[in-house]
Amino acid sequence: MISSRENLIEITVRVVLMILFRYYDKATPFIRQIQPEEIWLYNNPVTKSYVPSPILWSICIGFPAICFTLFFIFDPTSRKECKLAISGLTLAFSLNAFLTAYIKILVGRPRPDFIERCFPLEKGTDFTQCIGPIDHVYDGRKSFPSGHSSFSFVVMVFMSMFSARRLKIWTTERLRGLKFILCILPLLLATTIAISRTCDYHHHYQDVIVGSGMGSLIAYAVFQLYLKTGATNSIMVKPMINNKKIGDCSSFSK
Repeated sequence: MISSRENLIEITVRVVLMILFRYYDKATPFIRQIQPEEIWLYNNPVTKSYVPSPILWSICIGFPAICFTLFFIFDPTSRKECKLAISGLTLAFSLNAFLTAYIKILVGRPRPDFIERCFPLEKGTDFTQCIGPIDHVYDGRKSFPSGHSSFSFVVMVFMSMFSARRLKIWTTERLRGLKFILCILPLLLATTIAISRTCDYHHHYQDVIVGSGMGSLIAYAVFQLYLKTGATNSIMVKPMINNKKIGDCSSFSK
């Protein structure tokens, strides 16, 4: 049984991570020099996001909330695991938020539309002396890694793994195909959000790949921490033969 003090510490950890995220999200990024031969990488038009930040936050918060609510209502036996999953997801989300913002300011990679952010009215050559709005310019130096990609994947990978666990797709033969499709739909949503960041010229493909991978890795690690795969109905339960795991030789005589 977890004590109230331990619960308070767990909550504090998440609050501190989110405070650090907000701090680094507003911090001045590293001013990276742009070489003449790479100007073409950053000379794309400034466009509106296909998935604006408010929409991203709504998806990252609303989708898990709907899923957990459905599990609570239609699968009462899942309530204990839902509470563990909520604890795990909040940790994964806050840790991903901090790491994404921290790495962004360390790297300071310009976005694909940086030159137009830097010189919106007339073209210049000194990209350390931009004339565009300072906040817009600084945000233009926070391309790596993609925050939309890391946030969407940390949430959707976690929820996909949890759904697979609760729907027991690895340990039952009933409606296995349908359950599998339902479990990978969140990954399709995350992939769509990530790809959109290259289509609106807000990120390079490397930013998206690394952001998606980082979010997925954090989600997987935290899922293992809170919902260990050795448990019953785990997403990686070993096959059983005659009620014994493969590799168990205890039934054989020496």
